[in-house]
Amino acid sequence: MCYQTILGSNGQIGYELANELYQNYTKEIRLVWWPIPYDVIPLTVFQNKATMNRMRAKQLEILVRYQFDNVFITDKFMQRVPDFHVPSFTTGFQTILH
Repeated sequence: MCYQTILGSNGQIGYELANELYQNYTKEIRLVWWPIPYDVIPLTVFQNKATMNRMRAKQLEILVRYQFDNVFITDKFMQRVPDFHVPSFTTGFQTILH
């Protein structure tokens, strides 16, 4: 038996991909996920390292932007690119598969 394997399937994209494959292409799906080890660096340690390292200083600038959810208002973008549209998952999958 041949399975369609989806790696990293624990998130929303994996869920949508599995659902699309199951509904429209194949019922033989194998979801694969494993925990990735990581460490959380305390912000004070990160800030101290940023004083001595330019790369860490740049990362610290970006880190502040991700403390809260980003709200993206598309008005200006749509004025500049009026023909842009976001395709559905189905359309995206069909484009990739064909």
